Amino acid sequence: IPAARHNHVGGSVMKAMNLISAHYPSVKWMYYLQHDYYFTTDIDHTALVDVMERHAEVNHVRFPMRPIGRFRLAGALACGDAPVVEYNSTLGEPAAKAEEGVDNNETTVAAPILKLWPTPDYSDNNHLVRFEWYKRTIAALLFLERFPENPLQIWANKGCAKNQPMGLYLYHEQSIMHLDGKNGASVPTTV
Repeated sequence: IPAARHNHVGGSVMKAMNLISAHYPSVKWMYYLQHDYYFTTDIDHTALVDVMERHAEVNHVRFPMRPIGRFRLAGALACGDAPVVEYNSTLGEPAAKAEEGVDNNETTVAAPILKLWPTPDYSDNNHLVRFEWYKRTIAALLFLERFPENPLQIWANKGCAKNQPMGLYLYHEQSIMHLDGKNGASVPTTV
């Protein structure tokens, strides 16, 4: 986003949201995507929007870059009384191949039940947010010429300690990777 001065991440995000509000006032959701992270799996966007429509407590869904089991084992998937939110996938899985010669192309099995895990951890890694909630949250930082991660993590910790969660949730599986392989498996390169 062009700017007369360096706005850093927080200021650039706020400027982008102000532009979106001015030109597209009906926007309800926003994907915050970093240029150096890519998705490693298909994301069920339809199901995510549906679950956020039905669950007002979900404000922020982060796409993890580490296996989700690691978070569960460390006890990092809890924030006060925030519930685990279950929802149905809209993608459906192809049924197992039937007998030889039987066309199974249109057969699907029941969509799996997925879970959004409450978390006390805020991250700027790729995430989906409730637009107005995020705009108010970023604006409340006051000083925007920085990464929002540190102050938002402090707010998240305080909210969880007081059983007033911010609505931070983790997607059900590892789904992003850093382009240089940082904090995950290395990205294949060609010579």
